[in-house]
Amino acid sequence: MKIIPDTPQAVSDGQRTELHQKKQHEYRLVGKQRVVKGHTLFEFDRQTKEIRPAQIKRTAIIKTDGKPVYNTRADIKQGCFYIQALNAKNAAKKLRKLGML
Repeated sequence: MKIIPDTPQAVSDGQRTELHQKKQHEYRLVGKQRVVKGHTLFEFDRQTKEIRPAQIKRTAIIKTDGKPVYNTRADIKQGCFYIQALNAKNAAKKLRKLGML
């Protein structure tokens, strides 16, 4: 005669299944760069060692006095380094100077 009954957890310890919750991305300020006229913002992927122009979103908000205010943001990707340069060749040169390439 058993005093303590078998619980479902005790029976299925060998077949235990866990649910993993997806990690939510937290948005925070990484840094700001002042726009240099004539330069392009490039992103350098540290894993693939690829240099490409960064994707930029530009939004306009009209104030109550009718004047527009422009807001420019770059889409930040995980594992990428961002640098402004005249072209991709100069971006590679700047990255070599920093010791990243």
